Amino acid sequence: MASSHRGFGTRASARSALAMFAGCLLLAVWLPATAARAETPCTTGACSFSGQFVQDDDIVLLEFEVASGPDKVVTVRTTSYGGNDCPEVDAAGTPMPSGGFDPILSLFDATGARLAENDDGFFDVCEAPNGEQFDASMELQLAAGIHRVALTQNDSHAGVTLWDPFSREGQGNFTADFGCGESAFCDQLGNRRTPDWSLDVLGADSVTFLPEPSPDALAGLAFATVVLLGSLRAPSARLQTVRSRPRA
Repeated sequence: MASSHRGFGTRASARSALAMFAGCLLLAVWLPATAARAETPCTTGACSFSGQFVQDDDIVLLEFEVASGPDKVVTVRTTSYGGNDCPEVDAAGTPMPSGGFDPILSLFDATGARLAENDDGFFDVCEAPNGEQFDASMELQLAAGIHRVALTQNDSHAGVTLWDPFSREGQGNFTADFGCGESAFCDQLGNRRTPDWSLDVLGADSVTFLPEPSPDALAGLAFATVVLLGSLRAPSARLQTVRSRPRA
């Protein structure tokens, strides 16, 4: 019995190592593919992005860089739930209307490891007309390097790493079950919301919106992952949900 247990542990460890290798492969292939198609970086130190989700389980990804030197305080926040009723403006000084969906922010380091997550910013964000403070906000002291932030709708939570599935990934318009009478974009209290999102990154030296990679890049990565991992889930699958685009 003891020998069987050790054997299982060895196989599990091998599969875990392969999963980690697949994650590194994802970053090595996907990130250059997206960088080639990314928007022009914002380098003002107060960067704002906004757009609309297509459906509830969409994901927005931003990459930002903290330059070399001492740790820097970086703030990542949404302004689209509470909007203009504080009054609220985005980092560019543009008044933001309320009404957007209930957001979640997840922060990852350069290796894809999750560093932090925030659902409701409460006292750090504006109060919406319905009395709720559901915008997300994080203020963190970060070392120099590349970081990535994912914007999702509540309750689609990140996994341990960037290439792990989000909890509501692949479920389409899952918030219809929250009871607001619409087919999508309901908050968990049953309030009707819109597909609008607005996201600020303050204090970073450079911020870039990351579109989904090209179909050719995804196909190549999916094939390589299947070859490596067999029945393990291909981490590239989640990238197909990155459909949202920033407004012009």
